[in-house]
Amino acid sequence: MQDKNERGFPVSKNPPLDKLKGRLKEKRLTYRDFAGQMGMSPSTLTEKLNGRAAFDSVEMLDAIDILEIPESEMLGIFFPSITPKEA
Repeated sequence: MQDKNERGFPVSKNPPLDKLKGRLKEKRLTYRDFAGQMGMSPSTLTEKLNGRAAFDSVEMLDAIDILEIPESEMLGIFFPSITPKEA
């Protein structure tokens, strides 16, 4: 069963992946269009964006390239529990 907020709406279990979803909206890309560019089916993309399947390393790089996300933000999106060491 999925967690829900006080209004009964589903709550994301991986808020960092919500950044990818937000970027899709900013770029006006549908899941179908983005999935095609990623070389996967829309259902596979949905599984990955909802945290039920993982992105592999090539898919991560493709996603940040297609969505024009700076590489510096990649860790925070795909590995939120890892914090980069400060220089």
